[in-house]
Parts: sequence; structure tokens; C-alpha cells
Amino acid sequence: MKITRSVSRVSAQEIAPQDRPLSLSFGVPEIDGHLAGGGLRLDAIHEFLPEDFTARAAAYGFLTALIGRLMRQGTGPVIFCDFQRRTADRLLPFGPGLMALGLDPGRLIHVQSASETDFFWSLEEALTCSRPLAVIGIAGETSLYDFTESKRLNLRAHRQGKPLFLLRAGETAGATACASRWRIGALPGARPSSQAGQSRRGFFLPPLGDPCWRLSLVRAQGSRPQAWPVRWDHETLRFHLAAPLAARTIGDPDRAPVRRTAGS
Repeated sequence: MKITRSVSRVSAQEIAPQDRPLSLSFGVPEIDGHLAGGGLRLDAIHEFLPEDFTARAAAYGFLTALIGRLMRQGTGPVIFCDFQRRTADRLLPFGPGLMALGLDPGRLIHVQSASETDFFWSLEEALTCSRPLAVIGIAGETSLYDFTESKRLNLRAHRQGKPLFLLRAGETAGATACASRWRIGALPGARPSSQAGQSRRGFFLPPLGDPCWRLSLVRAQGSRPQAWPVRWDHETLRFHLAAPLAARTIGDPDRAPVRRTAGS
């Protein structure tokens, strides 16, 4: 599959270099102020790793919300390159879920690779294209991604002025040429702002609690390691610092507790 040909079909989303933002902030002063430059460079690789296997979906959700934030700052499509060996554990984009996290699925180009070689080739080709706003890589267990491969991709990203957000499998990672590396863990969700479901852009969003993550900066150029509890607000489509767990109210305080008897 020719990625260049696929991207050219999105002719209405032509993007000029001056329309590209130079950095991506989280919108949280405590995090942005900690990072050199006030955000993530948009001409480099940024790696995201789950804290453990059970946190893979949480890391995927956080990255989705972050890319949605980038989409609201610039125009053009985003290329989503995917290589995951185990189909039972595959993380796949789901339209209503993407929209709930602020990402427009109409601007997403999904490229599935059958092999590691094809996957890294698709990443390089995607970074070479002029129209995409960013490139996402969902990497399963791979042996080809090392310092040399990351250096090649990082140079390509820098030359094209385009970011590569790479979600990696596994709890550990060796040395690479990434500009930043983050570890994502799942936290209990915050209480929803309303008990009724919401209808947004043609789909119904049930009254779920706002997702929360433990965002840990492992390494970044000019910044020290640090961790923050982060909450996603479905209504404003923004990140916020999450309240400490002990300060949260579980359930609806206006409702009396339901007492159940045996057999009920």
C-alpha cells in the first residue's frame, strides 16, 4: 500500500508549513512548566510505555487524547501505523471512543503492517509525506527498534518538522534517540460531571467517570523525571490534574445508600 497515495486523497486537508504548531502543550501548567520549551517538540520522537500489561489500554487512551489535542491546534490528517503480533490483545481505533477523547476519526489514516520491516518502513514513509500533521506508531513486541532505528526515524522527523508518537509494548526500554519518554498507568476514574448521558457529534456517550492516568516523565531533554495524576474532562476536552484519591467522592452523595438483603 502506498501511503503517499492514501494521504493525497485527503486533498481538502492540505496543510501549509506555517500552519503547523511548533510544540504541543498538555494544557496543564504544572506539566508544561516542568518541560523545557513548555511542551513536546513537534519535530522528534516521543515514546509512551504502559506501566504494565494491564495498562496498555490506558496508555492507548491517553495517547489518543493527546493527539486529539494536537488536532485542534493544527490541520491535516494523522497517520496511524499499527504492528501488533497478537490479535487477541490488539489495540484498535474505535470511532466513538476516539471522538470521546477529542480525536476526529475522519482525519485518521490507519495503516496495518504484516511484519516489523513493513511497520518501520510505513513510519518512515509517513514522516516523509508533507500533508500529515503527525504520525502515530503502535508497536507490539519488536526486536528491530533500537538506538540505530530510533536515530534514523528521529532524523527523518526533524528534517520534515513532524512528530512521531510511538506507543511501545513492554515495561522496560533500552536507550533510544527519543526526545521524551513517558510511562502511563491507570488510576480510578473521577466522578462524572453529570449523571445523564451526552450526545456529541452523532453518538451517545454514557455517564462514565472521567478517565484518570498516572503520567510519569521518564526522560526528556532539559527536564527532570516527575509524575502527575492527570484527569481527562469529556466536556471541555482538556487535561487537568486529578484530585488525590482520598479527596474524591465515590458515588452520588445525594442518593441514600442502597441496602441489599440476602437473595436480593
